Amino acid sequence: MIFMRYMLVLIIAGLAMSSCTTPVPEKATEKTYPYLLVVTVPSGATLTFTGGDTCETPCPVNVTFQMKMTIAKAGYKPITYTLYGNNPGELLVELELVAPTTSVEEGALPDL
Repeated sequence: MIFMRYMLVLIIAGLAMSSCTTPVPEKATEKTYPYLLVVTVPSGATLTFTGGDTCETPCPVNVTFQMKMTIAKAGYKPITYTLYGNNPGELLVELELVAPTTSVEEGALPDL
């Protein structure tokens, strides 16, 4: 009889606990990804990975082991990164022009 009361109390407690909920935030403050999202400025750069796989930015990358990645775009200096396994998030890379332009005073230009 005591065992039956004990089981009844456990069942009632279990039902009461099942109605409890954990509050969930309305909005996440930061974007989270199950992968590494590679974004370049300007976009449209080609990523080349160890093994020859390629993709165009923005590009989600599932990094499960250490590998090298080269980022290249016509007119910009290529950049090589070493990626390490399981590093989710966002990698923002600003590409540097090969031949950056500078402003020139109009008076410094020759007459044509």
